[in-house]
Amino acid sequence: MSGPTARTIVTQRFENPADGFVEGVYVFPLPENSAVDTLKIVAGNRVIVGEVKERQEAKIIYETAKASGQAAALLEQERPNLFTNSVANIGPHETVIVQIEYQETVKQTSGIFSLRLPLVVAPRYMPAPIVQSVDFSNDGYGVTVNDPVPDRERINPPVLDPKKFASVNPTTISVSLNAGFELGEVKSLSCLGATHIPERWDENGKKYKCTADDSAYATFELENGVICHFNSSWSVRVDRDDLLTLQVDGTHGTAVAGLRDCKAQALAATPRCIWNPDIDSPINYKDGWQRVPSNATYDNAFKVQWELFLKHVVKDEPFPWNLLQGAKGVQLAELGLESWAKRKWIDVPKLG
Repeated sequence: MSGPTARTIVTQRFENPADGFVEGVYVFPLPENSAVDTLKIVAGNRVIVGEVKERQEAKIIYETAKASGQAAALLEQERPNLFTNSVANIGPHETVIVQIEYQETVKQTSGIFSLRLPLVVAPRYMPAPIVQSVDFSNDGYGVTVNDPVPDRERINPPVLDPKKFASVNPTTISVSLNAGFELGEVKSLSCLGATHIPERWDENGKKYKCTADDSAYATFELENGVICHFNSSWSVRVDRDDLLTLQVDGTHGTAVAGLRDCKAQALAATPRCIWNPDIDSPINYKDGWQRVPSNATYDNAFKVQWELFLKHVVKDEPFPWNLLQGAKGVQLAELGLESWAKRKWIDVPKLG
């Protein structure tokens, strides 16, 4: 897992205990919002890398290789969350390793990330075939069968009852967790407030002098060298997609997140800037941005945090922010006011 995305590698071992060549057919589930992009086969000393083809074309290639006695594998999607993996010509007492890789977004609910790895193909509701008969009088009867689930044999494989049989397909799971990027602690800051509109008019049309600041500008230097710049204003009209936007620039790409949506641009998709003041720019710089898919519904963040706090007080549920985190927020606000008054950079001492 890296930030909001997850890449999963599923490694399956097919063993042939018989004395002849066999074909292995394995039905397994995957998350319905995942995208499979890699298929590898390890047979002896050979490593075969799969290619994405149209289903019928892939089927023909697999059957041809199977008929010629070659090692081959075919990965087919039966349903959005159900796949079939066929492995041909597994030699006597041979082990074939099939590796599948897929990507998906990590589900987030109320600030909590969760990742589901399905391992069992659960029984599905499948209506029985509809049998219709027609009476042709003296010529007898005609019978037609209409099966609403014509591929029922492919999506309903036999399953051993774990209460009656020992474990025959042991599974191990390992997770590599990466937050995506580390912001780190704030090392120093510089802040400036301003009142860009000093005179305003009230509801009755009466002019009054405004003494409150309507804009704030802050720059944070983090311990890992990252520079964060913040611009908060009630008087500036900006061209953006949301009330609040956060932009994170990295060496491999950039992400711009709003309150509910996020866009990203990879390094490979970043257009090369051409400076020519004599003509209009021929590049549409918004074309290279891609919306990051999401499987979560984002609610009001203030309400969500209050709900988490109330659940912590009433039900003793975990709360991710303790008193020290709150003190750090107050400390940054006070040091920001000090920087504004002194018009200088202020170092941030550690608390706790």
